[in-house]
Amino acid sequence: MPELSRTLNRCTRTSATHPKFPAAAAKSDLEFIPLEVIFRWGVVPGSSLLKRDATLKPFARFAEPLIEYSTKLEATDRLLAREEALTLAGSSEILSALDTYAKKLALTLRDRLKGCGLELWDGKIECAWHRKLGKVVMVDAITPDEIRVTLPGLENIPLSKELLRQWIGGTNWA
Repeated sequence: MPELSRTLNRCTRTSATHPKFPAAAAKSDLEFIPLEVIFRWGVVPGSSLLKRDATLKPFARFAEPLIEYSTKLEATDRLLAREEALTLAGSSEILSALDTYAKKLALTLRDRLKGCGLELWDGKIECAWHRKLGKVVMVDAITPDEIRVTLPGLENIPLSKELLRQWIGGTNWA
C-alpha cells in the first residue's frame, strides 16, 4: 500500500479517451472505464444495501471492503451485476485490476481517515486503464462528494455531503 499512498499525494493531469467524447480522443495511453467503482466499509441508513439484503442493519460494519459497480454513462446510476460490469470494463483483467485497486484505495483511505479520528463508511471512484502500463489509474478527485465519513460514536451524524443534503432537505428551499 505504500505505492498507493504515495500516489495519493501527487496529481498528474493527462487526457484519457472517453466514449462520450470521441472527437476528443486524442492519442492517449489512458482509456476511461465506464464504471463507477463503489467501496463500502459498512451500511449507512438509506443505503441501497438495506433494500437488497434484509439481514443487514444500519451501521453494520464489514471486515473487508465490499466492492460494487454502477453505470457511469447513463442518465442515472444503476447497480450492475458482475457480468455486466465485466462487459463494460472490457476484460476480466481490467475488472480484476479495478477490484484490487478499489480495495487498496479503500484500505488506505480508511487508515488515513482513522488517523485523523474519522470513520470511513463508503466511497466511489472513477478510473481509466493505462494501456502501456497495464494498470488502473484514478481519474477523479476524492472529496466529500465521493466519500461518507463520521466521528466514532456519532455514526448518525455524517460529515460529508449528506450533512448538507439533510440540512437543505429540512428547509423551505428544498
